[in-house]
Amino acid sequence: MQGTSSMYMDMSPLFIPDDQQRMSEEAQGSSAQTLFSTSVEELYPNQGFGSSNQRRRSNSLTRTLFTLLRHRRLRSQPQSQATAVDFIKASEVRPRMNPAVPNRAWFLAYYYELNQQIGEPFVGCYDQVIVDGLCAPSEAGRFCLGAIQNVERNSQVDQARRQIGAGVRIYRVGENVYAECLCEKIFVQSPLYALHAKDVPHTVYRVQKGKLYFCDSFNFIVFSSRFFYYGAVMEIFNSDFFLSLLHENASKGYRAVQSLQSLCHMRISFIKGWGKEYRRQTITATPCWIDAQLKIPLGKLDKVLSECERPTGTVYSFT
Repeated sequence: MQGTSSMYMDMSPLFIPDDQQRMSEEAQGSSAQTLFSTSVEELYPNQGFGSSNQRRRSNSLTRTLFTLLRHRRLRSQPQSQATAVDFIKASEVRPRMNPAVPNRAWFLAYYYELNQQIGEPFVGCYDQVIVDGLCAPSEAGRFCLGAIQNVERNSQVDQARRQIGAGVRIYRVGENVYAECLCEKIFVQSPLYALHAKDVPHTVYRVQKGKLYFCDSFNFIVFSSRFFYYGAVMEIFNSDFFLSLLHENASKGYRAVQSLQSLCHMRISFIKGWGKEYRRQTITATPCWIDAQLKIPLGKLDKVLSECERPTGTVYSFT
């Protein structure tokens, strides 16, 4: 590696010098050879080097080994020495930004257990966010619910959390947002999806791996592979449809625009559903769920509200 020096034995074929060079080097290294010969005899004291013939063979072998080992050369990698051109001031250092990260957050999620918010809100900046039940620390593109502690957690919540597994992948393509089920099942409440599907706004949709869903509006599809992949994807926010509603309601006044704020929110429950078809009537009765907000459409809503004449004392900002 550049900037460091490491020594290693050259494993290339041995370098054998010519006769003249060998004689010169042997003359210069006679004392070293004598020391080497003595060392060999000390290492092998019982090899019977007493006779003259044996000693001649021993000396010949010793000279050969000494010559070979002497010319087995050690190499050192070149060292690079830094050259100071200028001093860098701390104020001049800028963090390296990942070009894949947008310059603003687009996703905000709150984690709940029953009716209690647990932990800090998660802010997503990458184009995809993984919400799972694993215990790794949360990162810019990953919200790990398994790492969130709650001393008041009961056994019902704890059992449901164990089933979150890979969780859900929430990602955007342009300004459209999708939810992909990576665990056994999730339950999604997306008012914008329900409105486009002509369902009541509080409709809860069950998204399950291996199931095929059809909807004439938006996209609610399944990707599958016989080998390794089987999961359902739901488009939970369609930007074009939202902008058409925003443009339509802008002419109706402040209250009409303000009513669209709920379309920028969605709720996702893991494992357990809620609603009229379930034992749990409200989402606050489910063991673990998230409330997600989409910052970009909320910002567009704020901009239109700021241009509307609003009632006195009304707070219009949602971001």
